[in-house]
Amino acid sequence: MNRRDVFAFGRGQQGQLGLPGNPFVSAPVRAPLLSSDVAKGEPPIAALCGFGDCTATLDDKGAVLKKNGRCKGLAAALTACRADAMQRGLLC
Repeated sequence: MNRRDVFAFGRGQQGQLGLPGNPFVSAPVRAPLLSSDVAKGEPPIAALCGFGDCTATLDDKGAVLKKNGRCKGLAAALTACRADAMQRGLLC
């Protein structure tokens, strides 16, 4: 399982795709602004949370590693995302 790379597609008008600029992407591409560079000591990604115009990556404990987009209401959305990720066995 690759816990480094996030791939995104869709309408990135608010930067939520983790791609430079605000592109429309029809096929999945690697999102460098959300992906983790383990070689540089960045922690691996355990879960991905997407809501509205925001995307966030979480580590094994549920802490936010990276976020991108217009992330209003992040705290409330993360509560639900963390609970779901924990239920699926993705978080410690």
